[in-house]
Formats: sequence, structure tokens, C-alpha cells
Amino acid sequence: LNVTCVNGVGSTSARSEKAAAVMKEKITPSTQKSSSQQRQGENQNTAEESTSAQGDLGSICVCGDNTMSASKSKCGASMCSKCLHTVHVHCKVCFETDLTPQGIRGKMRYSKLDINVPGHTKDSAIKITYNIPDGIQGKGHPSPGKPFKGGQFEAFLPDCEKMRNLQLLPRLEKAFRQGLTFTVTGKEAGAKATWDCIPHKTSLQGGKSGNGYPDSTYLSRLSQVLSYYGLEEPSAKSYEQKNTSK
Repeated sequence: LNVTCVNGVGSTSARSEKAAAVMKEKITPSTQKSSSQQRQGENQNTAEESTSAQGDLGSICVCGDNTMSASKSKCGASMCSKCLHTVHVHCKVCFETDLTPQGIRGKMRYSKLDINVPGHTKDSAIKITYNIPDGIQGKGHPSPGKPFKGGQFEAFLPDCEKMRNLQLLPRLEKAFRQGLTFTVTGKEAGAKATWDCIPHKTSLQGGKSGNGYPDSTYLSRLSQVLSYYGLEEPSAKSYEQKNTSK
């Protein structure tokens, strides 16, 4: 069994003040157009904008780095490969793109392992893997509008009757989609995605103090935390139908 869940959670709808300030600086009286004129001009003059309107940027990325590998985005901005796939998702140069920060996005998948979980000797393990790409911080993070480093995170559950009765996997999926699983810590270049408010067992060993197993109360605690955040147990029927379809 190998299941993948895509987290569609973006971030807040409010624009960051800093991004708005950058946009204000980019728009001068000589370049302002109506929205319809702007769209028409962009469709017809993309190449011209790349060499004229943005020509003064040269090989300097919008993040400030001077790099020979900078490439032109569709709107004509020079960007390094990292910014092209993160910052340009919500561009500070394009007039048509949204300035809302990305927040934390990613994918969740889980699979069964042919090993036992300490304290659940009759039950195999389920490994949950979260893949969080690099992104832009959202509201509630240390520096909204600034980049953060993603990563791969692993956690484990026993494939036992109690875990199934409490419907922990689908509730964890829902928590992930709602943005409860990860947050951002650190500042400047040290900003990175980390675990947030939903407790996960990141090891099969080490006991409770080592964030692993055995831990006889973990499943109940996890269920209580999920319920606290409004993630109640879904019906057994809906869970069975979901897994059958996958």
C-alpha cells in the first residue's frame, strides 16, 4: 500500500506589506497601464520587455544575488533557479500575479513496512513521509514573504486495530491539508519547515522520551490533539471507501 496526499493549503489572503512596497516601487507613471492594456502588451511584447524594461537587471536576481545562471521569467525578471521556482510563484514583478505568500505546501504519502512496532509486536508499521519543497513564508511565520527551506520528514504508526478505529491516518491527512502539521522556524537563511502542533513519532525506537516507541498512550494522545483542532473521527464507511478507491 502506497498512498499519496497533496496538500493544497496555501496561505493567507492578505498581501504582505513588504511585497506591496516592492510592487509600488516597480510601477512608475511611465509604465502604468490599464489591466486590459497590460495583458495585451505582455502577450505581444514579452521578448521586448525581457531586453528593455528589465534589461537593467542583467544577471542580478530579484533576491539580490549576482549569478551568471540567472534566467528571464515570462514577465522579464532575472531570477536564479531557486527563485524562479519559489519567489516567482507569486511574483513581485508581474502585474497579474498574486502577492499572497505561498505558505507551506507539499505531499504526504504512507506505506506499510514488514517490521513490528515496539509495544505492538503483532502489528506491522506504517511509515508516513512528508515532502515539503522550499517555499515562501506566510502569515504567522517569522518573516512573511521571505524564503524558507523545506525537507523530507518521516513518522511512524502501528497498523493496529486501535489506530484504525480512531481513524488516525485520514485525520492526519486532513490536518496536513489544513496546514496544521508544519510551521516555519528560524530567521533569514536559517528559516526552515519544522513540525508544528500535531505530534508525530519520528522513530521506531527510543520510547516516549526519544519520540519513538514503545509509548502506550501515544495513539490516544494523538487522537485527542486531532479532536482539539476539530479533526473528529470520520465514519468507518468513508475511510473504507477511500482506501478501496486507491
